[in-house]
Amino acid sequence: IPVLEHLNFSIEANQVIAIVGLSGSGKSTLLNLLLRLYEPSSGQIYIDGFPLKELDIRWLRQNIGYVAQEPHLFHMDIKSNIKYGCPRNIKQEDIEWAAKRAYAHDFISSLPNGYETLVDDNALSGGQKQRIAIARAILRDPVIMILDEATSALDSESERYIKEVLYALKDESKTRTIIIIAHRLSTIKAADKIFVMDNGRIIEVGDHEELLLKDGLYAKLNKIQADIFYLI
Repeated sequence: IPVLEHLNFSIEANQVIAIVGLSGSGKSTLLNLLLRLYEPSSGQIYIDGFPLKELDIRWLRQNIGYVAQEPHLFHMDIKSNIKYGCPRNIKQEDIEWAAKRAYAHDFISSLPNGYETLVDDNALSGGQKQRIAIARAILRDPVIMILDEATSALDSESERYIKEVLYALKDESKTRTIIIIAHRLSTIKAADKIFVMDNGRIIEVGDHEELLLKDGLYAKLNKIQADIFYLI
């Protein structure tokens, strides 16, 4: 049984794209295909007109920045975690610049050894790990940035700040594409285009206002989350 069916869409450079849907709708599978963690059984994915499967995997890894919902930190100091995998020479000011943009500099500076603090997956909170992972992705300056529920552990202020930074990163490069998978719809209201998935298919496409007017699944999900927020 195919997990994804009849997908046919394009994403332009210099856009922020959001992919939303219920659990099991196919969002993560679509991302895994984009990351070439496995190959599609049929059909093709193209980047700049070139079939994804024909692109050098090292080039792909260098040009895609990926931040997971539960990012992995290596058993090393924070600055090494942030610059990990970056192909160019990195200075301390570059690391701090990326950390500031990821809203991580203040909490890192408050640690006893600052950027020299030794960490691993158990040493920091979920929100702190997410901010370090976002700083790592920003520092790599990728052509495509993918965030898979990457702000789910952040408080609303941090989430709002990072959302603003992501849109600024898009505008600065003029060629960067940012793809966001989000459960909290508040994080993607300003996206240029939103894809709504259900049962392995894209059933709605549009920006936030357009999708609300369609009164479909997106509007339903938005209302449910708004009602929950109101009750809280």
